[in-house]
Amino acid sequence: MTAFPSRNRHTQGFSLIELLVVMAIIGILSAVLLASSARGVRQQQLREAGTQLLADLNRARTQATQSSIATSVTLTSTAASSPKATYVTVWSPGGSVTRTLPNNVLVAPVATSVNTITYAAPYAESSVPGGAVWVLSNSVGELLYMKLLGTTGKGTFSAQP
Repeated sequence: MTAFPSRNRHTQGFSLIELLVVMAIIGILSAVLLASSARGVRQQQLREAGTQLLADLNRARTQATQSSIATSVTLTSTAASSPKATYVTVWSPGGSVTRTLPNNVLVAPVATSVNTITYAAPYAESSVPGGAVWVLSNSVGELLYMKLLGTTGKGTFSAQP
């Protein structure tokens, strides 16, 4: 005779502990993925704003060669300590146009850089032969540097100044 009667129990499914462990793992992975995707979205917004500004610089350079009239792009911010979301383009025949960067991105010249790039006709040489560095920033303080190179005024992006 046995002290405990044998019970024929067939266990199927998962225990409550197993379900809680799986849910905790899924929650942790979701939090990590959400944080990294939010950062990626913010960085993409910075790149989009930089691409818009760079496209306007390229257009100004092209207009200077095609129209034989000097063109320029001017940041409304004059110091790195007070970045703004707007800048002014001046090219023919449209005159001056104030443009706004998307996604609340701000732009300012780095401390030693100028806030205006002028392309002289007819060869579209930049008014800043040594180049310039402008910094774009978003609402959480992430930065993207735009470097305008030499007399050509072509631009590149960098995470460092």
